Amino acid sequence: FLFSTTIRQHNIWMNQVLKPYNLSASEFPLLMKLHFDGNITQHELAGEFYLTEGTIARSVRKLEDKGFIQREVDDNNRRKKYVSLTPRGHEVAIFMQDLEEKWEAEVIRELDTTEKENLKKILKKIALKSFKIKDIIK
Repeated sequence: FLFSTTIRQHNIWMNQVLKPYNLSASEFPLLMKLHFDGNITQHELAGEFYLTEGTIARSVRKLEDKGFIQREVDDNNRRKKYVSLTPRGHEVAIFMQDLEEKWEAEVIRELDTTEKENLKKILKKIALKSFKIKDIIK
């Protein structure tokens, strides 16, 4: 309940802040992945987010239509499509990253330094475990 409540509040806030950019919180992970990892195939994105290639293709198409990402067909394999951020996509990704850091700073503002360090350690453990558990529960 605590995780879902926090995530829900974060997404509500993120959706409000991103509305002028015609973006939503659900598009944040994809833009951040491309921002940090650069050129990646749609197939790799689907695997990374545990989504079908059709779902990724729809998400990519929406972001492409908005001018945030671009697709390029592999010259050696016409079925392989690489996805990367446009200059506008890089700008908004930097903006979104800054927003994320501000949100995190605000929600933990009242914690002391030790509590903040402990929270980060615990959340890192939980995040790593969540990656492992999704492979177990099928």
